[in-house]
Amino acid sequence: MQCLDSENNKMKKDITVIGCGKVGLSFAEAFSKNNSFNLEIFAYNQNDIDRALNILSVEQIKTQYNDLFKNPKYIIIAVADKQIPNVVEQLQNLNHSYSSTIILHAAGAYNIEPLLALKAKGADVATMHPYQTFIKSSADLLKNVGFGIECEDKIKANIEFLVKQLGGIAVFLPENISAQDKAIYHASAVSISNFMTVLFQLSERLCGSIGLDPKELVPTIARQTIENNISYMGKEDMPMTGPIGRGDVETVMAQLSAMQDIPEAKSIYSILCKANADIAYQSKLIDDEKYKEMMSLLDE
Repeated sequence: MQCLDSENNKMKKDITVIGCGKVGLSFAEAFSKNNSFNLEIFAYNQNDIDRALNILSVEQIKTQYNDLFKNPKYIIIAVADKQIPNVVEQLQNLNHSYSSTIILHAAGAYNIEPLLALKAKGADVATMHPYQTFIKSSADLLKNVGFGIECEDKIKANIEFLVKQLGGIAVFLPENISAQDKAIYHASAVSISNFMTVLFQLSERLCGSIGLDPKELVPTIARQTIENNISYMGKEDMPMTGPIGRGDVETVMAQLSAMQDIPEAKSIYSILCKANADIAYQSKLIDDEKYKEMMSLLDE
């Protein structure tokens, strides 16, 4: 049941968050601080309950699907991707009407298709994926974040409202985006987040292998590189520096030779050099001769 908020004389919207992982709890924390919503969260086990109790009251935590709001304004499914079909099945089996409900999932890798069965119960469906990395749960991690959204035109304003309440930015994905294109969208997030972690780990290992403290060296160059690349986004020029961007095969050869005693780092470095060379060549930073020479070295 929607309830009247006496403080601002507006109708508070019932909202259900399913899932107590980092994303679900980040949503819950944000909504718990917002007077526009009457919030509940679904917890699967005692560990979920314990985590949820850090930000919510025990009355807001539900452990049985039958106890959830009967016809909330929003249901947000924030569970592991493979659990989404199970949640959909549970919601289908409830004796609840969703004639006034928008049901969303927050997965980046799946398009809207897993939710379509819920339209038979009267629900509108959408996806709302925060393009962010969550090493912990925090409402602050949602601020100024782009949310990749799939939905019909008739509920765009509702989803924009929801994203705005989280402090985010609504980014509407192409209409009827295919599962294949949604996977590419998600891969773009993985590329900038997960692969950056690989770069940090590699740099730390190389520094550590010769007795250097990476904390004294890595942060400044990392921040500058990120700043450079953000400032060049959408431009034809590329802020690539270093030996590969200038076709310095001899330096790369010396580096790889020096890594003989750290083969795991050498393997990663070589793979990244190939990717770097491909991009440098495509961007016309190096010519055919230097590209072939570089790839010949890296294929050894």
